Amino acid sequence: MSQQESPTKIYHIADLTVEYYMRRLSIRAVNSVNLRIEKGEAFGIVGESGSGKTTLALSLLNLVPKPGRITSGSIIYDGNKDVLKLNGNELRRFRWEEVAMVFQGALNSFNPVVRIGDQMLETIDEHKSLDRQEGLKKISTLLEMVRLDPERTMRSFPHELSGGMKQRTMIAMSLLLDPKVLILDEPTTALDVISQKHILNILADLRKQIGATIILLSHDLAIFTEVVERIAVMYAGKLVEVASMDDLFLRPKHPYTLGLMQATPSVLGDVSKLKPIPGSPPDMFSLPKGCPFNPRCPFTIDTCRKVNPPLEEIPGNRLVACHRWRDVT
Repeated sequence: MSQQESPTKIYHIADLTVEYYMRRLSIRAVNSVNLRIEKGEAFGIVGESGSGKTTLALSLLNLVPKPGRITSGSIIYDGNKDVLKLNGNELRRFRWEEVAMVFQGALNSFNPVVRIGDQMLETIDEHKSLDRQEGLKKISTLLEMVRLDPERTMRSFPHELSGGMKQRTMIAMSLLLDPKVLILDEPTTALDVISQKHILNILADLRKQIGATIILLSHDLAIFTEVVERIAVMYAGKLVEVASMDDLFLRPKHPYTLGLMQATPSVLGDVSKLKPIPGSPPDMFSLPKGCPFNPRCPFTIDTCRKVNPPLEEIPGNRLVACHRWRDVT
């Protein structure tokens, strides 16, 4: 694989592998991933449940939970900081201050018996020397940015907020320490369509206002059109395609990407013409030989069953891992 070096990259991930150990067995949730993310860009990672996208995102903070372990590779942040070599105090400063993450399921990220304002103040107190009034002013400004009433939100307990309000509050909390990178894992999951639209509009506005790099994870391709510029598609722990949003939507080059597109409903499209991807995601304990997508792929040939294609650069400044990418239309 080759990609042009860029002095503006915020993340350079090289040959990253993450394994989960279960008794005598192990699975590679992330398998030799190479990826570069530029400063200030909005980047999407898409894939079905179990594709490895959340594990990849957690790796960017060196936050993979046990029994998982990063077994090889490197993660270089902002050109010179090796995330995997940071010690405890360095990691503590790195998380939130440099890179913040909004986890899937906002309710689980709050203490249910502490008011929102106090929880946000505690985050500031742990990292910065601001007096209470300065902290409250910053919190108020961020809550307004995500279109919430600051006074009402700060005095509320988590259960008093709707799902969309909790998600917006978590986004505001993630910005308390002015991070350069904001990672959001399925930020619209379980929200109604109106709340989803609201969250996506806020993310687009925030990117313009604060200039941070945004990394958005989802299984739903449709939400990326509102926010991101480039998208990485993951399957069975590997990247199978990386392209600009326009190229990916108009000219997908991997059969899995095409399948995701054909299974994604459109407001104006005919639902009866949707085509679900046949079969199920692979058993990560026993991946098929060759390309892991070959049992579900309509383009499969004998080579696909024998050789797992590498992720390589193709014309148009994009990456794809497919023997038959020229035939995918």
